[in-house]
Amino acid sequence: MKKVVISLTENLKHQHSKVRRSSLNALKVVIGCKGAEEFLEEALPQLKMTINDRHHDVRRVCVRVIDYWLKNMDINATKKFQKDLLLFLLNGVSDEMEEISEQAVSILERHGTDMKEALVALGEEEAEEEKKDVEMELEG
Repeated sequence: MKKVVISLTENLKHQHSKVRRSSLNALKVVIGCKGAEEFLEEALPQLKMTINDRHHDVRRVCVRVIDYWLKNMDINATKKFQKDLLLFLLNGVSDEMEEISEQAVSILERHGTDMKEALVALGEEEAEEEKKDVEMELEG
């Protein structure tokens, strides 16, 4: 699976935008498979370049792919890669194409809500709040 991700990631450098879009869609499916999320790490450096692609259709697909991963990846994989993926979306917020910018904002808002709900369900949010309360009491 790792070799497939590496090959598809290399295609993100292709001169034709159609190839880059198709490669992004293929990466979406491959990395979206259960257990394959760890291979996202191989694609991150090139995804950083792809979110700034010269062609707006490639940037649009990249934002949609990130959205798919944030919605469908295992919670542990999401937590591991969310800082990188959220930085890519923040970059998308400032995109010159209004559609891409609005989509990135919408994804960020929804992801924040979804993650809070997921963490509360796992009990991590409450544990974090209790930890902050204890720290405040120790400081005061």
